Amino acid sequence: MPFENEPGWSGFVQHVRTFLGARARPAALTPRQREVLKRVAFGQTDKQIARDLNLSPRTVEMHVAGAMKALDGKTRAEAVRAAGERSLLGPVTSPGGPTTGELGT
Repeated sequence: MPFENEPGWSGFVQHVRTFLGARARPAALTPRQREVLKRVAFGQTDKQIARDLNLSPRTVEMHVAGAMKALDGKTRAEAVRAAGERSLLGPVTSPGGPTTGELGT
């Protein structure tokens, strides 16, 4: 397996993505899923997120479930970690606080 700085790296990555098929495609999160996951990252419950975003707790639960599915996460924490590693959440602002930078970097 080549290292990232070697000439064969991009070809290797392309072959692995082709082999893996759909699993290698970047996950697509909706803007609402991103907002909900940011709040999950700060430890908010579904009820707290629902109150802050004027949604029902069930709707928040569905956004979290959709994000977990898109990111192949079995738990909320795994979904947040995967989104952070893929830089899908962008700058993260604590609910009611200042920007803390990119999650996962």
